[in-house]
Amino acid sequence: LHRITMPALGMYGKKDIIVNPKQRFVLEKGVPHAQIDYFEDAGHFPMLDSPDHFLSSLEQFLKNSAT
Repeated sequence: LHRITMPALGMYGKKDIIVNPKQRFVLEKGVPHAQIDYFEDAGHFPMLDSPDHFLSSLEQFLKNSAT
């Protein structure tokens, strides 16, 4: 992970039963410049569980990555 230089975004749902939400710490440690978004009320599919939050986060990430 430490070799990743491009912008990175990790989205994790607190209620995810497929990928442990604590995996965000692996991304934070391995890719310190990564943006992490944690969804309190989402499971494995934050785009379905929290669509407004998801779209806002993705849009912000893409805007920041384009500069």
